[in-house]
Amino acid sequence: MDVSSLTGAIVSLNKSAVGLDVAIAAFREQAKAERAIVGMIEASVESAKAANAVGQLVDTSA
Repeated sequence: MDVSSLTGAIVSLNKSAVGLDVAIAAFREQAKAERAIVGMIEASVESAKAANAVGQLVDTSA
């Protein structure tokens, strides 16, 4: 391979690496958001359970 072909291959690999880094960062942010949603759902369920414990009937079957 000549130098220009090697340079082109290196540039392509670098672009792919940057694209992969962006995809990984997006995946991590999505995972954080999903964990936050799960946390809100769990807090809501716990709140409903607490309300039931003090006699305020709340449907927690959903």
